Amino acid sequence: MSKTLIISLVFSLVSILAQTYLATPNFTKIASLEILCITKITKEDMAILLKDADPVQLELLSKDPEGKKKIAENLSQLLAVACQGRKEGITNARNIKRELENIRMLLTATIYDKKINSGKSPMQPFRNITKEQLDKFWNNKSHEAEFQETFISKLALAKESGNISKDKELTQDEIKLAKDNYARIAIYEAEAQAKASELGEDFKRELESQIKLQQAQFLSEIYARRVLAEKTKVTDEEIRLYIAKHPEFDTKAQKTKALKIKEYVRTKLEEEKQKKILDGILGRNPVEIEDFEVPKVSVKSKQ
Repeated sequence: MSKTLIISLVFSLVSILAQTYLATPNFTKIASLEILCITKITKEDMAILLKDADPVQLELLSKDPEGKKKIAENLSQLLAVACQGRKEGITNARNIKRELENIRMLLTATIYDKKINSGKSPMQPFRNITKEQLDKFWNNKSHEAEFQETFISKLALAKESGNISKDKELTQDEIKLAKDNYARIAIYEAEAQAKASELGEDFKRELESQIKLQQAQFLSEIYARRVLAEKTKVTDEEIRLYIAKHPEFDTKAQKTKALKIKEYVRTKLEEEKQKKILDGILGRNPVEIEDFEVPKVSVKSKQ
């Protein structure tokens, strides 16, 4: 299995519910805000996380033991980075806490929506919620303030990540759509919590397994962007010293060649820094990935 396909499949694991974000498990409710670092992913977790992955990639993975090993390594790294971020306090930021709460609501509502509409014709998420339910939701004046805080937080994170441009101003129609989606998510999240005891262990297990990986994905991205990016930066002085110790790199040649050499050295040094840092993170935050079976999925049946 190629490196590209391995990366793609790992990404699909953390994006199985592409329309959802993150949440965290709890043993008294369906989901809550805080969890400890994840130190183990069981084969049952992997079965749940892989069941909705691309069937073509699953078929390739089933024939590639080294690909399975690489999946486990990449997943361990993702979870370890997320754990290091927690230890260094990235979840103390108000917008991160708010996003974790947003994610908890969204994931709970999404999986609940999928469960209660199982076997029905495909439809847009949360479309069974009525106008009467929406009106009742907005009659509670506290929900407007909650939406505004959520909206501001999500917009700031989207601009930070580059998903939207920093000077982007949302239109009134876009804000109206965001507000409608927020209400629908909140309504189903509350309904799912109220019916928690009726939804069964399979539902709870799927939610908790998805939660583990989705939260780690979010926190690892935040940590990589806010912390690792700075730690792996290479200065011009570091490049100069490296080239001085390696006479095979002659930057006194024509300017174009010199620039290419410097960029090559910069990339090389950044990769070395990154590997050293990640090795340290993995050592401090070991994660066990149990040996897992790749689900047998018919490619035709998923098309």
